Amino acid sequence: MAQPRVFISSACYDLQEIRTQLRSFIEDFGFQPVMSEFGDIFYDYQKHIQESCKDEIEKAQLFILIIG
Repeated sequence: MAQPRVFISSACYDLQEIRTQLRSFIEDFGFQPVMSEFGDIFYDYQKHIQESCKDEIEKAQLFILIIG
């Protein structure tokens, strides 16, 4: 059975510690976190970065938005 993919969206730099902790938490449940700073997103250089992120969101089963 495939692991559920969890896309994590937030500002990367000012919430770095929270994002790292959340990644570990998600992995502990056996889910696959999708986060830009860990190379989990395929960036198509012919598209805008936002479009590549939207493509990955569509492949995810869960979406988490962190607002800080």
